[in-house]
Amino acid sequence: MITQTVIQILTGMGTRLRPSQPTTPVYAAVMDLVANRVYLNYAPQAVDPTKTPYLVVWLVSANHLRGMAGRAGQERGVVAVGVYAGTPGAATILADTVGKFLDGFFGTAGPGPGTQVEGIFEDGAHDDFSPPVHGDETGNPDQVLFFKVWQKE
Repeated sequence: MITQTVIQILTGMGTRLRPSQPTTPVYAAVMDLVANRVYLNYAPQAVDPTKTPYLVVWLVSANHLRGMAGRAGQERGVVAVGVYAGTPGAATILADTVGKFLDGFFGTAGPGPGTQVEGIFEDGAHDDFSPPVHGDETGNPDQVLFFKVWQKE
C-alpha cells in the first residue's frame, strides 16, 4: 500500500538508490523529532502538536497501471502528508524538510527486500489550520504536502 511505503521511508525504513539525494544532519535532527510520531490517516487524540510535532499520512487516490492483459505491475497514487507543529514557522520548516527529503526519492522501502519505489515527486502544498476542539485550545497551524508515488506491486 502506498501510504505504508511513505511511512516506512519517513521513519527510516527506506534505502535510497541515488546517494546525491538529501540526507543532511538537518534532516536527521528534524526527523528525530517526528520519527515515532508518523501516523496513518489521523493522529491519536492525546498527541499535542504544541509539545511534539508529528506527521499524518493519508491516501488521496490510487490506481494500478493496466494493459490489455490486466495489471502491469505498477501502483500509482497521490499521498498527502500533514505536517503539524506548534507554530506556523515550525510547521513551515518541518514541511520544507519533509518535502525536500521525499521529493525525488527512488529506492526501496520496508524490511527485507522491501518495496521497489520507482519515484516520489512533490505535487503541491497548502497551509491549513486545525481548529480547536475544546474551549481551552487555540487550534493548530499546519501544512499539507501532496506527493505522487510510483511503486512496484
